[in-house]
Amino acid sequence: MSTTTTDLSTTDLSTTDLSATTTGDVSPQLAATSLERIRAWDPSPRTATVAIVAASVAMASAAFFARRLTGSGVSPVAVAFFRYASAAIVLAPFLRLTGPKRIATWWGLASGAAAGLGWIAYVESIRRGDLATTGVAYMTYPVFTLVACTIVFRRAASVRSIVAAALVVVAAALAFGPNPGTIGSPLLFIAPATFGLGVAILTERLGSLDPFERLSAVAFGASAALAPLIVTMPAERVVPAGPGGWSWVIGIGIGCALVPMLVYAAAAPAVGAARSAVAGGVELPTIFVIGAVFFGESVRAEHLAAAAIIVTAIALTPSARSIHVLPEADESPAPTSSPTRRSRPTWIATALRRPRRVRQEQPATVRSPPTEVRGAGALPTPR
Repeated sequence: MSTTTTDLSTTDLSTTDLSATTTGDVSPQLAATSLERIRAWDPSPRTATVAIVAASVAMASAAFFARRLTGSGVSPVAVAFFRYASAAIVLAPFLRLTGPKRIATWWGLASGAAAGLGWIAYVESIRRGDLATTGVAYMTYPVFTLVACTIVFRRAASVRSIVAAALVVVAAALAFGPNPGTIGSPLLFIAPATFGLGVAILTERLGSLDPFERLSAVAFGASAALAPLIVTMPAERVVPAGPGGWSWVIGIGIGCALVPMLVYAAAAPAVGAARSAVAGGVELPTIFVIGAVFFGESVRAEHLAAAAIIVTAIALTPSARSIHVLPEADESPAPTSSPTRRSRPTWIATALRRPRRVRQEQPATVRSPPTEVRGAGALPTPR
């Protein structure tokens, strides 16, 4: 437990960065350096798992702040904008609009724009219905990821993806009961549809970006898509009333988005997509608890059963879990100090390159004819 506290404390730099933005006492270069230190955090697998669980709980808590803000008269559009704006500002140093990563970044911006617009529907669903049903609906995104990968990117669906999608459909049917129309079900599925599209873009087009670069592109895309809508709205629908309203804005923008996103992005590569998926499955039970404790909503047995089925489906398709880990294709820098990391999916490409060096050096000696001088053929290849 002490290791976890030490590791996390060394990376809890977001407060300093944000205060620097407000007071102007610290330069943008120092803020960027602090982000690089978070990016280079090298936690143990146990510490990383605990960090992912904590970050997932924080991100799921956005439902609480969204309900509070909409209840005070703030528009769902403004709530969605507040969620992404802080991350877009702080992660600006990682936006790659030029160079070899610019095409992937534009794909990330498009994914973020879809996610931002989808979050409007998610907040509206939270405002209208109960959190448990809304949470189950949101977690049906693997179905839409499968559809997007098949139709948009022409990728054949794997058996595991099809099984996972079928499980999600069963879970949704179980949670909604025989009369889903009474809770406005079409609105419920706009958010998971846009999120599923974003995950499809991740797996097909964002492989050259590291986790922080993906977060930056998505946050900027969402903020850019929502900003024109904010400008056209009356001030009372955007600006919260009183200090309590602003505390909810800070909660949803920093406590439920920026900080957990940074922690998740730094920790997830340490354990890979599969373990991140299972640890991140705590989001849905967290939403159940928030609805029951803070809003007096009932959590029915079918909600719990649906949650268990959905977590199983996510575990079957870890590549469709988050924007923080891209299994078997993540090209973010790999720490080499820990030998246990070589078998993790994030660094498979690095592990596979090492045997090739051995095979290139050894045949030069073995295949030399007996009559030749072996020393010349055994010289290492320059790299």
